[in-house]
Amino acid sequence: MRLFLEGWRDDVPQAWRPILSGVEPAFDKVRADLVLRDTETIYPGRRGSSLPKTPAGAHIFKSLDRLSPDKVKAVVIGQDPYTNIAQATGRAFEQGDLADWARNGVKVTPSMKALLRVAAHHRTGNNAYLGSGGWARVKADVSAGVVNFKTPRQQFDEWEDAGVLWLNAGLTLSKYVKGGGPEQRFGHLPLWEPVIQRIIQALVRRPNRTVVFLAWGLFAHNVLVHAGVMDDPAWNRSAGEARKPHPSTPQFFPPPNPLTSGNQKLTELGATGINW
Repeated sequence: MRLFLEGWRDDVPQAWRPILSGVEPAFDKVRADLVLRDTETIYPGRRGSSLPKTPAGAHIFKSLDRLSPDKVKAVVIGQDPYTNIAQATGRAFEQGDLADWARNGVKVTPSMKALLRVAAHHRTGNNAYLGSGGWARVKADVSAGVVNFKTPRQQFDEWEDAGVLWLNAGLTLSKYVKGGGPEQRFGHLPLWEPVIQRIIQALVRRPNRTVVFLAWGLFAHNVLVHAGVMDDPAWNRSAGEARKPHPSTPQFFPPPNPLTSGNQKLTELGATGINW
């Protein structure tokens, strides 16, 4: 990993480099017995890399590319890049092998389905998107123009332009095991912890800025706990959390809508909501 990440700051957008000055990935926290085999690929890859099957423009710090620190209003916390290299873009929850929402033949991940269902509900108030058959209803209504979403990549770009940072706690992956294998739990996640914590801390401590963290699942909540920001004077003044179970679980859908909750928290903190 040291060799792979040599010169990693060159991949960080200029606006974020002052925030990450003086912080390093925690190579010493990676469990010593973990070995990166020749058959394993570290993805989503470095900026400008051409790994086979990776989505166009995918790289480790893609989530920072379009959004400067002073423009961040909401942070959606993910865990790892998608397990399929063709899906991992560098933005949390974005599925990189989707060209459109309704195309047949491409399997949409449960988390991606869930996100679009709650976004459709947030826009329309139609509870049918949250119930049984909700994804089929979303696909049909997108095709019919009843609810308008841009293409998957363009939609994530638009959300970013509205101030949403899609941040994974682990910025890389090499080997996935359902439930969290040692390469994830004792390798990639602790490796990136100092970098992710620095980003979170900097966003909370910005003067005259407001941010809400959408923590979906216990893991995401604990990312905030371990970053120590809940003890910061800015917490509950200009920064806060909107919790919900993970999008891959049925508990994600009952009211309140997680996107609406995030906007309500922003309003409580004196800011305007996100145009989801």
